[in-house]
Order: sequence, then structure tokens, then C-alpha cells
Amino acid sequence: MKKMSAFSLCVSLSILFISCNKIDWRPPTDCEVQQFGQPGGILYSGPSLGPYPYLFSKTFDRDGNVETIDAYLFSLGIDFNLKARFSLKGQTLYCLQRDNIADTFMIVQLNAKGRPVKAVETRSPAPSNPVVSAMQYDFTYNKNRLFSITAKNRFTSYSPDTCTYDNAGNLVNLGRTDNYEYDLTQKPKQQFYFDAENTGSFFYGLHFLEYLNFFPEITSPVNVRTKHRVGRSFNGTYFLNYDLVNHKFDAKGKLISYDYGYNFNKFTTPIIYNCNGGGNSAK
Repeated sequence: MKKMSAFSLCVSLSILFISCNKIDWRPPTDCEVQQFGQPGGILYSGPSLGPYPYLFSKTFDRDGNVETIDAYLFSLGIDFNLKARFSLKGQTLYCLQRDNIADTFMIVQLNAKGRPVKAVETRSPAPSNPVVSAMQYDFTYNKNRLFSITAKNRFTSYSPDTCTYDNAGNLVNLGRTDNYEYDLTQKPKQQFYFDAENTGSFFYGLHFLEYLNFFPEITSPVNVRTKHRVGRSFNGTYFLNYDLVNHKFDAKGKLISYDYGYNFNKFTTPIIYNCNGGGNSAK
């Protein structure tokens, strides 16, 4: 199983916070995914924002530490964007609105290995939409590998979604709603996959943490991912069957694009990396 990827953050805060705290998890590679998607892309399109230029885009300081993220989130006909910066105090990560750091929209408790064990949305991530409620997520691990996700809000407590893996360490099932297939003959140096349909409805906080690469089991498997099935019914069939094809890699073995979709509706998804704090690579 691929170890947890980089998540390094340093934030210049106002008088609300006394000092700058650098979050520095050393990655197994030298690169952090900087942008997923491209300007003018049509894969990320919803009723409120229309076509959005990317799934997420991050900014970095001179040392290569992530400072901010502009994230697009959508599910079941609801879409919005979050522009965030971060503050770390002990093992608690505060996710703040980038343009209003008095607005803390999510608090994440980390374990000694830097992995989330609890994430609490302090308000709805889409406050203008009454359908979207603030969620709480609890995460468990087995030998530092994601084992279960449990979510609840003021209306509903969801059953835990547990993870199963193949012998190579790839995530095969997440609960009963998500199933993945792989090409076991290909083992890239680094990759990242779009997974916004993951686990079903309105789990925006989970998707946001995926964008920050807190769950490489979901977004960065060991082998090349070739299929993602979503929404399993009681008769065992899936409502959505996505094919992941036409994977392209740079000379160092990093995944730099693939096509994602179903039937004839497939969209190319470029991936841009920030390596060694030295700017973009693998466009």
C-alpha cells in the first residue's frame, strides 16, 4: 500500500492566531498534486457554477508547502466551491475560509501519524443550500491503512463504510457503494484519481480531505485504476460504471492525465504537480 502522500501547509494568519504553524508531512515522492483538471474543462459542471476550470488548484510557498486550495465540490445536482487556508495547532487542523479566516468551516483531528481520525464541519459547506447539512466523519485504520469511514449529521447516522483491499494493496471496495478495478501490470511512481462520486450523497467534507490527499488509499492506489463502479443496488448491479482509460505518464512515471467517463462520454483529466518546491511539472 502506498504510504500517505505529502500534505505540507504554512499559513500567515491575522491576529486571531498567534503564530504560523508549518504542517510538514514528508512524502514518499517529491511531488504534490497542484491542479487536477484544466481551464475550459467540462467534466466539472453543475447547476450553480456551470463548467468549473478544475476540481482543485493549490498554491505553495517557496519551500513547496501548500498554503491555499480552491476546491470545486459537487454531488446530486448541488455544486459550490471552497477557497481555504489552514492552521495547525497541536494535532488539530483548522480549515478556514481563505478570504475570511474568522470562518472555520471544518476542524480535523489527526493521529500521531498525521492521519485524520475525526473531521467536524462546523457549518454547512454550502450555507445557501438548506439541503446540505454539516457532517461529522470518523475514520479508523488498520496498520495505518484506512479501514472505515462513518458519517453522521443532525438528521442521520450512516452505517460505517469499510474498506477491502486486494493482495497488491489496492482499494477494491469502499462500503457497498464503490467498487474499483486495476491493471496490476502497471505500477506508476505517483498518481491521483478523481473520486467525487465516492460513497454517495453530500459527503463534501470527505471529498475535500481527498483533494488534500489525506486518503491515498482512495485517490492514489498502488496500481493503475481502470474502472470505478458507483451506487450498488440490492440486486448487485451498479447505477454508474466509469471507465478510466488512456492513462499517460511522464518520464519519471507520474500519471499526468487519463480519460474518465462512461460509454462515449469521456473527458481528459490533466494533472499538474509541484515538485521540490520548484513550481509545476508534468503538465
